[in-house]
Amino acid sequence: MEEKFNLNVQTENGEVIIRHGEANDVFQYHGFRYELSSTESFVKGVKAKGDPKTSVITYSDKKVVAVTDCTVTDRTQDKIVYAFQKSEQFKEWNSIFNLSLTQKEMLDLLQIHEHEIEDYEKLLIAVRNFKYVTQTEGDFTRTDDDNYVMSIKVKEAEGTLKMPRFIFVNMVILNESQFTQKIEVQLDIIKPKDEGDKLLFKLSCPIMNRYVKDAIKYETDSIKSELTNYLLLAGTQE
Repeated sequence: MEEKFNLNVQTENGEVIIRHGEANDVFQYHGFRYELSSTESFVKGVKAKGDPKTSVITYSDKKVVAVTDCTVTDRTQDKIVYAFQKSEQFKEWNSIFNLSLTQKEMLDLLQIHEHEIEDYEKLLIAVRNFKYVTQTEGDFTRTDDDNYVMSIKVKEAEGTLKMPRFIFVNMVILNESQFTQKIEVQLDIIKPKDEGDKLLFKLSCPIMNRYVKDAIKYETDSIKSELTNYLLLAGTQE
């Protein structure tokens, strides 16, 4: 690029020094971005910083994003973002799914989550009864009401032991949500393969993705209900 300068400079010694370069940029505002951790905080943020006439909100199964003023074009627009976060309760249960648990580990788990488990006392008694079993014989059978029935032999005494096939946990999946779901948790019993091996328990939730989707739908419906005057669109934005 060609540059022309017309200079009329008077000096005492006849010498002129001209330096050419770029000055430091002046401060430029790049917009605020609020990263929030709950639906309630998102709604409060939008109401405090947004305006129904100029705000645009998009939602997906990953997050909700609000541009507080979409008329801004000369800088990055201010945004309020809530990427759906899992609750501590969900993280605790998810960490034990598909693990092989001993009787003691299973009992400890039940006692920790006593108030979350339906029919807790009944399940606790069934698990505790394993301490009386010194030898397990015969195959496990499953009854019509989704219970395990196991043939057991303690010394010379024989009998059966019934264990539920499913347990139900009252769980809040998303952080600071008001939505409690009744989660169906599958209980599998691993039969000893060799003499001296112990019975093991395994918990799993094959349909957890459905529960997560229901939790996200509840949160997005709550946002729609709280922000009825705002423009809400299904989709994503950068």
